[in-house]
Amino acid sequence: VALYDKNVEAGAGANGWDDFLIATKGGRNQRDKNTDLLSIKDFGAIGDGALHKASERFSTLAAAKAYYPSCDTLDDAIDRLAIQKSLDEIGYAYIPQGTYIINVRQDKKYFIKLASNQRVFGEGNKSLLKVADNNGDYFAIFHQDTSVSVDSTTLTDFAIHQNVTGNSDSVVTNTYAKLAICLYKFSNVNVSKIKVYEACGVNTISLNAKFGKGAIVHDNDIFWKQNNPVHYDNSAIYISCDNHWVYNNRFYGVIGESWGAIESHGSKGMVYNNKSFNYGTICNITNYANADEPNAIKTTQTKVFDNVAINCFMGIRTWAIGAGVELNNVKIHNNTLYVAQVQWYRTGMVTFSGISTENSTTKKDGSYVLGAPIKNLSITSNKIDFELDANNEVATT
Repeated sequence: VALYDKNVEAGAGANGWDDFLIATKGGRNQRDKNTDLLSIKDFGAIGDGALHKASERFSTLAAAKAYYPSCDTLDDAIDRLAIQKSLDEIGYAYIPQGTYIINVRQDKKYFIKLASNQRVFGEGNKSLLKVADNNGDYFAIFHQDTSVSVDSTTLTDFAIHQNVTGNSDSVVTNTYAKLAICLYKFSNVNVSKIKVYEACGVNTISLNAKFGKGAIVHDNDIFWKQNNPVHYDNSAIYISCDNHWVYNNRFYGVIGESWGAIESHGSKGMVYNNKSFNYGTICNITNYANADEPNAIKTTQTKVFDNVAINCFMGIRTWAIGAGVELNNVKIHNNTLYVAQVQWYRTGMVTFSGISTENSTTKKDGSYVLGAPIKNLSITSNKIDFELDANNEVATT
């Protein structure tokens, strides 16, 4: 007579107890309890500060793909695959304390792909995603399938380390832009309470949807470290959409290397209470267009207030760069700007200002054109200090 095996009946097999058989208070079982909040460790993440490749667990690519569908080679980092599996299967990725080593590449299969109604969150600075040593060039860490929009998604309360130190042979170009977070098609996105160490990209957080709407970026800390020995243009937070709020962010840069803290495109933007140290500008307000796109949407009703820029060279800039696309109804109020013209001059910069306007640009073919008009610009109650010399006078270059 066959014996009844409750472990087999519960799906545990012959080797032990299953979570279905463990009772919890309130009449639940452990299996049900485990579904309350899963972490990326439930999907195989390790988080011990070392790079663990799929080859450690799987002998063939087919076996790896059976568990991690996003796996492309056995060199893929398990920690990254686990984050992707968590997002794909339960719609969120909770990152518990630990240092998770990820590898990312230019190939679209190698970033963490975001979709609508998702949430990535952790335990603050103790939940760290770090790019692997000798990772090589890449486009972005978090990105999307650009054929569909990412809507109502949040990234919050964790840290990213872009590890320039461990990738000294890598470069930054528009192709290998090294963006920490990048979305091109979205609505109602929240990026908050994220610390980015050794931020090195063309942008660190890029929410760049010409016809998008709704972005909140707040309480982030960005610590700059230049990747290339040769300068490249960079803006830490790049926002291009209507209805955006950028506030309470902090930027820590290097004079001569870190250029733009915030670049704001689109209507109904609010940029306030941000602080930058050693960034060239704290805010560049511009329209969507460039000289080769004369018919883009206007930028209007943008407010920039209560920001502090320490050691800048061009604190706040309004720039109408597209022919016929006006920059209209911009208010710049109660900002504090400390211009370090001597320090920036030593790095090759020759133009300095507290608040400036510009309506010209250079086209892709190198030709110089006049940009759009700037209308209804209000500049009030701002404090602008220039560097002083030994005689307590405004220093000259």
